[in-house]
Amino acid sequence: MPWWGWLGGACAAAYVTATFTLIPTIGAATTVALTVTGQQVASAVIDNYGFLRLPRRPLNAPRLSGLALLIVGSVLVQLT
Repeated sequence: MPWWGWLGGACAAAYVTATFTLIPTIGAATTVALTVTGQQVASAVIDNYGFLRLPRRPLNAPRLSGLALLIVGSVLVQLT
């Protein structure tokens, strides 16, 4: 297995640890909102640059608007 093959397990362990640490502090709704928003932003960056040998899908106005709405939604969940 290549060296980067272990990154999936390390990322999963970091996610689970962060989730169980954050839920009591910031709440379940905010934790889930930040998780979903982070996944969408990361996938948009991966698509934009064609990482992981995926076809490039540039960030256009509708995709940027969707990401902005996710970020605003996450902020609103945190503030309420």
